[in-house]
Amino acid sequence: MFKVTLSYTLELSSKDVIDYSDNIKHWWYQEQINYYMKVSNRYSQIFHKIEKASEFLSKTVLGVVSFEILLETAEHFHWFGEVSSILAEIFGPPLLGIATFLPAVVIILIAINFHQDGKKLSTRYQNQVLAIERLKDCFPKLSSIEQGCFFIKLLEQLDEMGQLMIDEVADWSILYENKVYEP
Repeated sequence: MFKVTLSYTLELSSKDVIDYSDNIKHWWYQEQINYYMKVSNRYSQIFHKIEKASEFLSKTVLGVVSFEILLETAEHFHWFGEVSSILAEIFGPPLLGIATFLPAVVIILIAINFHQDGKKLSTRYQNQVLAIERLKDCFPKLSSIEQGCFFIKLLEQLDEMGQLMIDEVADWSILYENKVYEP
């Protein structure tokens, strides 16, 4: 068994402490804000793309079904004579297949969007960005090391940021716990 003892001395100048506190504000907080904004935008884009695709396909279904009904009605009442029968024979089966298939696709897209819940997740991340920006704006500015209560404010600030992150992890834990299905 080996026993290793390391000892070192760390000397910080007041300028170092001031620089490190500025790094926390301008680097770490900004990295968190950038991350949450990126994730928020990604979920928002997913939500809007699926929503637009669902809307387009829903309108397509309405168009196809309307055309199919018009075609069947024209054939039934012989509006265009023999042409109605030929058109119904040519276009009827594919239109019926499309009219059956597309609503299922729309329902699947709506279900995916509901399951992903992109809008809610996007809003959740936007709220996280706002909370971090509030903390960043309240970050104490250290102009000299003699400001003794700066360290108390800094610790309070970092504690608040830590609590914000802990709350986020706890919220996600609850969400994942509710999504776990037992066989």
